[in-house]
Amino acid sequence: MGTTNNSEFLFGVYEQLKSAGINVWLFGGWAQELHALIPPSEHKDIDFIYPAKNFSLLEEWIKTQPGIVEVTKKHFSHKRAYEWGGVLVEITLINDSSTKFFDKYLFQWPKDTFGVGLTPQGEVIQIASINAIIKYANHYKDFNYARATADGLIAQ
Repeated sequence: MGTTNNSEFLFGVYEQLKSAGINVWLFGGWAQELHALIPPSEHKDIDFIYPAKNFSLLEEWIKTQPGIVEVTKKHFSHKRAYEWGGVLVEITLINDSSTKFFDKYLFQWPKDTFGVGLTPQGEVIQIASINAIIKYANHYKDFNYARATADGLIAQ
């Protein structure tokens, strides 16, 4: 049985990444919840966005961490995913304010993507902006199309 994906676990993962110099911003369902865009609920994963040139710092650090295992089926040029205490942690790369999903679709993040938030528990965590969350959601079908073409499921 895995770890409970609760706020305590979330902040622990965030603090470990931050203390390793891996500067991430919370994204996905947890960010939506902390921005009060969705009601509190159970979360199956933790999503982060990561402004960097590549994943090398993250990958080197992960190699030194016992109990963290890469989810290879989610290893892409724009994403890395790990099982961390039984919880899926996904990290999306943002390089120079954009992400190239599946080497096919270039997504330009809003200028205000990187914000800082104070949670109801009083913890400070970097959280992607509401504008970034909404723009990402509005382009989600484009990411799926890019994946389908990259996988050869749809002819170009």
